[in-house]
Amino acid sequence: MSKLKEMFNSLPELGRLNSWPAGMIDRAYLANSKGFFSKAWQFFKVRAIFLTLFLPLTLVDILVSGALGIRFSFSTFFVADNLQDQRLAQQKKYTTIFSKNLYAIFASLIGLISPKLVAFYFTPEKTSQKGVTAGGGYHHDEEAEFERPTTVRELQSIITEAAEAGKKVMPIGAGLSQGKQFLPEGGKGAVVVDLSQLQLRGGPISIDAEEGVATVSAAVRWADLQNEANKLGLALQFMQASNVFSVGGSIGTDIHGWNITGTLADSILEIDFVDAQGKQHTLTPEDELFHHLTSGFGLYGVITQVKLKLIKNEKLYERGVEVAPAQYVEHFQQKVQHNDNVHMHLYRLSLDPKNLLGAGVAVDYVKDPSPYGPVEDEAHKARLEKGKQKDDSVEKEEELRPRSKRKERIKEEEDEICVTPNLQQEGNRGTRFNQVMINLARRIPYVRKYYWESERDRVLANNAPATTTNEIMQPPINAMFNPSVSEAEWLQEYFLPGDELDGFLAELGQLLMTNGVPLLNASVRFVKHNQETHQSPLSYARAGDRFAVVLCFNQSLEPSEIIKAKKWLREAQHMAVERGGSYYLPYQQVSSPDDFDRAYPDAQAKVQALKQEVDPEGVFSSGLYQKYLAPQTEVNHFKVIMESEENKEEFAGFLKNVLQRVDADKFFALLEDIMTYNDTHAEIYQELCNRLPEIMPSAIGDFRHILSSLSAIKTDLARQAKAILPSEMTEINGLVEIGYPARFVGGFKANYQVTGPIVAIHENDPSLTDYIQTGYPRPNDDYRKLDYNKPHLALADLPEDSADVITCYVGLHHFPDDELEAFLTEVRRVLREGGHFLLVDHDVEYGETSMSMAHMAHTVFNAVTGASLKEEMTERRNFRPMSHWKALLEEYGLGYEVEGPDVPMIREGDPSRNRMVSFVKPKLELQLDKGLSSSANDKDDYEHGPHAKRDFRKEKQIKVVVVEESTASNSKKTAVTVKKDEDHQDKHEGEKVPVEVGQWRNSESSAKLSRDGHWGAASKRSITSDQRTQEPTPVSTATC
Repeated sequence: MSKLKEMFNSLPELGRLNSWPAGMIDRAYLANSKGFFSKAWQFFKVRAIFLTLFLPLTLVDILVSGALGIRFSFSTFFVADNLQDQRLAQQKKYTTIFSKNLYAIFASLIGLISPKLVAFYFTPEKTSQKGVTAGGGYHHDEEAEFERPTTVRELQSIITEAAEAGKKVMPIGAGLSQGKQFLPEGGKGAVVVDLSQLQLRGGPISIDAEEGVATVSAAVRWADLQNEANKLGLALQFMQASNVFSVGGSIGTDIHGWNITGTLADSILEIDFVDAQGKQHTLTPEDELFHHLTSGFGLYGVITQVKLKLIKNEKLYERGVEVAPAQYVEHFQQKVQHNDNVHMHLYRLSLDPKNLLGAGVAVDYVKDPSPYGPVEDEAHKARLEKGKQKDDSVEKEEELRPRSKRKERIKEEEDEICVTPNLQQEGNRGTRFNQVMINLARRIPYVRKYYWESERDRVLANNAPATTTNEIMQPPINAMFNPSVSEAEWLQEYFLPGDELDGFLAELGQLLMTNGVPLLNASVRFVKHNQETHQSPLSYARAGDRFAVVLCFNQSLEPSEIIKAKKWLREAQHMAVERGGSYYLPYQQVSSPDDFDRAYPDAQAKVQALKQEVDPEGVFSSGLYQKYLAPQTEVNHFKVIMESEENKEEFAGFLKNVLQRVDADKFFALLEDIMTYNDTHAEIYQELCNRLPEIMPSAIGDFRHILSSLSAIKTDLARQAKAILPSEMTEINGLVEIGYPARFVGGFKANYQVTGPIVAIHENDPSLTDYIQTGYPRPNDDYRKLDYNKPHLALADLPEDSADVITCYVGLHHFPDDELEAFLTEVRRVLREGGHFLLVDHDVEYGETSMSMAHMAHTVFNAVTGASLKEEMTERRNFRPMSHWKALLEEYGLGYEVEGPDVPMIREGDPSRNRMVSFVKPKLELQLDKGLSSSANDKDDYEHGPHAKRDFRKEKQIKVVVVEESTASNSKKTAVTVKKDEDHQDKHEGEKVPVEVGQWRNSESSAKLSRDGHWGAASKRSITSDQRTQEPTPVSTATC
């Protein structure tokens, strides 16, 4: 029933049925369309949806919304007064839907040409999805949990509980940062703290009008603070070019705006925050940590409340001067920077697709407009004839008024309280006209050119009437926000020294034109450096005054377009760094770590030092922190493989001889391209998974490769097993395969008579795909589930002494170190005496290239087989040299068996050195029953019986040597026990006792024979009468 209800709730509401095909059209543009056929398919698909679904349902919506609008309109005449507002709101809703659908029908021909020009306005809102999505729609963490505390105490509990659980925490403001700034990474879980429900004493906003100080919650949006400040004739001193952002998020990124005297940090008086230990603090500019919370990106704590300075709301005039980029810095320094008449300033740049950033208009917001007038050049006169004329009503009055009178008026305006009447915030989606114009600008270059030219002419006319600070600081922007999943507006910002600005603009403009970037807005803003406040190592203004180049552009989220964007964004950031500049960190994280270090020198060391002091457990962490600021201790194995031709040639052996799924040359070419715009292992792996289809063979061809690879590994490992097992072995009574669904049983059956039970132990449940690996029917008698975290459980209920051979071709490196004891104990228990444990694992050396080869073999296999990023990043790979495994298994009673030269069993061309070795449970057991009391034997049998946990490492203290006493008539074998002291030195000899072969004896005196007399290498060959000695000597195993 719940599923039916969920399905019903997912249906569009009445009057919005066409949102369903509109969403289909939107998602169709998200698909990768690099090739000709994929582009052609997309072209016809979206138009078919538009024609057969969108238009018919639009007609239905017109009828339905029209009928509902009429109904609610008439019902207002016949309902009680308290219901009239509700009915009028419903009438407005459906009449708006009606008119919107009517326009869609009128524009249907345009929709056939470009469906998004029409259907885009009907795209459904994004349904609630698990996790957190960053601004810009690109990054998403589906496992992150939202927490919305209502009190500071509740926030403190959230932080301390997350720390105890090993989870990472990050605060979120308005959620508009476009990288991974508020996506927690690096822990056992992620908690995103949203303070929108936080209740503080005094409410979310409290303003002292006399002092001009606001005390606000960190969750407050600038728009709300603007409204309250305006009522008292006050305004914000620093804010972005939009008021949709939160106060706390703006502090964490230390935003700047059109004010030329500094950044937001210069207006903050006090910060309350909760640290990683859950303690609350209040900081002022006198505290060092205060200056790290600004531009701190939430890495030191959660800001809860802030006190900041406000300024008077003033009447200002917008005036402009056309200035070429080459002359702009000089113009600013001479006519703007020290001009008290200029209260705000920006430099608007050309959006002409054929001249991006190649021209500009310097825009001042001034108290006295008299120094400004229309530009009297012929080009400007011609533009005026085409476009707008001056509004004489204001300007004539200004011209007739003497200068002294204007000064008096300005002085009077400064003394009076200025409240902007009817200050209204923009709607969530802006006006319908703005939506239409922005949508046209996204797709049609001429519209962007027209918009730039009309705005340039409007500003240069210098006839704009006076507007207030609060009006100026809320430019219409919300029409850019939309629910599309196939595109978004992205931002970029670069900070340049003044003498490098012109050259950078020229380079950047050319880069944008080369990549066909649909630029919607571009400007330059001045950022004043203040030594006292810009102390954070992540501050973009810490090194001096900077000119900020701000870009807003439409970005398709189609995979191929994302790749294209990452490349040019990375190049642009590199260009800024090369010119001694930096780039803004709240946006896409595409720069290389080297460029980050140059843009923000010593940031990693300084942030780490401070984190060690205030957050030693690293509770606050993010994707930004993990990529650029966290200590990078792990080797990037992608880079090791690609750093030399020799390494690539060596790894090609794995691709050609072992994996056999991708062409080596194509793989390296693809990987080289991916690494030009990705840096971390996670980034490279994810992109490799996304782009592997570009080089993979067809489905049929890939299936052939799978069968070929499978056949090769089955043949190779069968040959290795045949070579490594005793030559006299002909029968295997009991076979256990760990890690595969009986894939290699056929090889044993081909070479041996396999009797007894055959057990397959695999992580997945039996499926039809198993037949590809094993053939039909399945060769196993029993199937057990393998838990890699508790591998011994799969063996726990197998009978003791029930298998001659146990294979573990997946290696021991996937099992936890603390579980190996239990696992190896079970392996030894299940094996018969003289039974063989065949292990395949990577014989690698620490710090050597072979370690990277082994890691990359697993990584590429995961990518080809479709393993998720989470599976790749959490896969256990405890690679160790084979000498380590030999010593470990020797400790647990499984000796390394060799016969002849010890030649590593490694498949030809395998650079990961995946090697097969054989370990043996001793065949020769000793029953030392002379001199031992029956009670002691009974006690030992009870403690060390078949199902008891035995410590073979203690038994190692007993050395057993076998001697042979011969006479003319017979030969008798005896054993001498030698007790070891703590230093493993022989202490004394015991009695000579008979040796019983093939008997299981659960006493501490039972021991395995080895050439050195300890637990370890087992005796495989029997002692013959030709082997005689006068003194007790250990039996030596033949080495292979």
